[in-house]
Amino acid sequence: MTRRLALLCAPLWALLLPACEPTAPDARRAWLWTTLRDDARPYIERDPALAAARFQLMDSHPYPFFRGTLGQFHRDALEGGPAFGPSAYGHGAAAEVLLVGDPHLENLGTFRATDETLRVDFNDFDAATYGPYPLDVRRMALSVALALRVLDVEAPEAAVAAVAEGYAAEVAAEAAGEPPIRANSGDAGEIVAWLLDKAKEEGVAAEPLHEDTVFVDGRRRLRRGELAERTSGVVTRALTDVTDAERALVTAALADYGPQVGLAGGAARPLDVARRLGAGIASYASLRFYVLLSGPTADPDDDLLLEMKEVPPMRAAPARASRRRPFAGDAERVVAATRALQTDTANDRWLGVARVGPQAFRIRERTGYQKGLDLDKIDERLTAGKWTPADLADLAQTAGRLLARGHARARDRHGRLGLAAIHADLAGRETGFVQETLGFALDYADVVLDDAATFHGLIAAHGPLLGAAP
Repeated sequence: MTRRLALLCAPLWALLLPACEPTAPDARRAWLWTTLRDDARPYIERDPALAAARFQLMDSHPYPFFRGTLGQFHRDALEGGPAFGPSAYGHGAAAEVLLVGDPHLENLGTFRATDETLRVDFNDFDAATYGPYPLDVRRMALSVALALRVLDVEAPEAAVAAVAEGYAAEVAAEAAGEPPIRANSGDAGEIVAWLLDKAKEEGVAAEPLHEDTVFVDGRRRLRRGELAERTSGVVTRALTDVTDAERALVTAALADYGPQVGLAGGAARPLDVARRLGAGIASYASLRFYVLLSGPTADPDDDLLLEMKEVPPMRAAPARASRRRPFAGDAERVVAATRALQTDTANDRWLGVARVGPQAFRIRERTGYQKGLDLDKIDERLTAGKWTPADLADLAQTAGRLLARGHARARDRHGRLGLAAIHADLAGRETGFVQETLGFALDYADVVLDDAATFHGLIAAHGPLLGAAP
């Protein structure tokens, strides 16, 4: 049993965490109770059972709690919360770059680009917006610090610092005219090489078409039922029948989406539609559908599997500046940021937006070439001795470089490339940037662990919906 699973199976896992800070714990507890319910309110009102499962998943382990509390991270950044002291970086034009929004270890995955090469990139831009670049770097470094804490890896400082070191190195390299990082080979470290190999294997094997579909009377259909083992009693992967209202919603969304990607008429009519349950943490209770379309030939291996995911409005922005220039909508924001911040502007030719009344959806292809990284796999391979802390440091540096490359090549709130402003802000001050980021990540990791323990107590005291009434 891995260290993470051992924590998941322990009913009193919160006892392993440090005690809450003695400075105004009641105020922090009340703040968490209020903001967590506020952020979950749309889900609680629409589907209390899924909202409760989302909280249960967050309560199962500190890392899902971290992933589900981006809004609290952003509020702390704006309100000067614990560990968020004034930064010497990210001012002026460097405070208006396009951010990934929620970069973390489990937000790294593989894509097959338009030149058919595989590469590692960030894969979730639900929280993308404009703001100061150190916020993204801090969030990424924090994810490394927290992961190493819960995995009990000794001396995590080198790997945590590697995020900021990689970021500064990439900015300096691109400012000097060197080509940006592509993260498409073993040169990016052992973990990236393993991820690329796995993506190649599963892509060639036509996953996830074979994993998520079954043949009925010679025609491909989506599977139904729970397709993976539950985690702490929470569904982790399931496909279910859609209601008549949901089918109508998907049909209307495809009609809006089809012209963007060249699908029209019969090509946009699905072979099958299913509700996808169990994906994500913050988006666990969001509407998510799998849509199976016929491919360009009669061969069922050409069939196309799309994921249609609801994009809810951002509940807490990472910087006040981001509110001055809204995108056309939240789905448009996510799709535009995906294209701007990834290595290749067409990592997914099926990426697009669908709108049905007030609801917005991001649509993308599901292929076996998309392989994500998860903490359980890191833990498993660390425990088996296949990966080392040095490999984690290589991964952290790659993540920092990928983050810098995205910030540098994307246009800021005023249409300017981000590289010039970030380089002007960092040049000659890289050492201080690394030290500031390292200190923040280690300190705020303690805050997250304290908050996770407080959240555990809130659930115990107030019930699965934190006392909120649907």
